[in-house]
Amino acid sequence: MSKLIAQITNPAIPGQEDRGLSAFLNAALQAILVLGAILALFYLLWAGIDWITAGGDSEKLASAGKKLTGAIVGLVLLTTVWAIWQLLVNFFGIDMTFPTA
Repeated sequence: MSKLIAQITNPAIPGQEDRGLSAFLNAALQAILVLGAILALFYLLWAGIDWITAGGDSEKLASAGKKLTGAIVGLVLLTTVWAIWQLLVNFFGIDMTFPTA
């Protein structure tokens, strides 16, 4: 009975059953990077709208500048994490391709 339970796989994800942790890490990292990029894009748009609607008010311009700087730093961090991940994957020769249907 325990062998039968160990052999249960998700039929909706072909090829996933033999990858285990590497597929999970790849999927999680891809989701985090996409979510981070979307959030940074919205933060950039928010900063731009604040900048445009500041109307010369120095406090609003400073706030918009801080938002803009934060969004750019976030994008740089996302890019750095992706580059380090790719370096580790290529260095250790890990197969991190995401299975497609």
